Parts: sequence; C-alpha cells; structure tokens
Amino acid sequence: APRLDRNVKVVIIGTFADIAMAIDVQFERYLEPVVNILNDAQNAAVVTDPNDDDQVDYVDRLREACLNSYTGILQGFKGVDETAARRCISTFVQSIVQLIIRSSQLEPVPPSDSLMATTAGLIGDLVGLYGQDIVGFFNIEAVGDTDVTNRQKVEGGENQVDEQLGVKRNEKGKCRINVELFKISSNR
Repeated sequence: APRLDRNVKVVIIGTFADIAMAIDVQFERYLEPVVNILNDAQNAAVVTDPNDDDQVDYVDRLREACLNSYTGILQGFKGVDETAARRCISTFVQSIVQLIIRSSQLEPVPPSDSLMATTAGLIGDLVGLYGQDIVGFFNIEAVGDTDVTNRQKVEGGENQVDEQLGVKRNEKGKCRINVELFKISSNR
C-alpha cells in the first residue's frame, strides 16, 4: 500500500482544534482518542538530523499543529464551569506540558518564532484556566530560560500575558520567560 505523505498528518492534527472549538464541551467524548493521537504525534516529532531542513521544518509544523489542537480544546471548554473544565483538562495537562517543554528546547535546533508564539499562547491559556496552580505541572529543571517572540494579542493586551508568564520584552519584541517565577511558585 502506498504511504501517505507525512505533511497530511500535520493538516489532520490541525483539524482537531477546529472541531473542538466548533462543538465546545461536546468534544469531551473524543478527548481520550484525540489526546492519544496527539501524544503519538508529539512523540514522533523528533529531529534526528539537524542538517535535514525538511525534517526540521516538518517537526516544527507537527509540534505547532499539536499545540494548536490543545489550544482549540482549551478554548472549547471556556463555556463550561471552570471546575468541570479543569477536571477534563487535568487528565492530559501533563502531555501538554511535555510538549511545551519539548517545543521550547533549543537543541538539536531552535524552534521557529511561530512555534514559540503558539507555545506562549498555550501557556497563557493554561494560566488562564489554572492560575498559578499550573506551575505544579511543570518540571522546572527541564524548562530553563526560553526566548520567545509572542505575536499574539489577547483580551487585556500583551502586558497582561507578559505579567502572567513573567515575560520581559526588549525593544525588538523579543521576550524572555522568567522561569524563576515558576521555580519560586512551585516551591510551596
């Protein structure tokens, strides 16, 4: 049987976000199989040859599609009771955190600005849902300082997200996540 082009996987994974936002909380019944697919995809999203530009680009796009799917799922739960949303999301929040950490690593190749912006947006969504309790899900030793470019605007403006994430900006819009914020908060 002929193999399907790997780029189709990126497109298919990206549709989960659209479906989740379209059917809101009704997506809960699909969470387990979708999260399993996202876990498989994020585990397969590994750069084995940093000199292979096609592979690097594919891994970056696959990770971004997974992050966008998680963002869509979180957005779909915005219309429900916050406690119910936390309960549903908590079953796979560790998978989200692992992908955030993996997507933020600079080795073997640094992530694209687009991937980092998507990562920062997802962190903002998690902070919005969990507040500082989200810190408990992060293995701080694995995170480190991460440079990101956050081009996303949210209600309340960029500064609101910046404060929530402990981000400091320079004049070019580049920012640095202050991981010390997470370290201090997680030592409760």
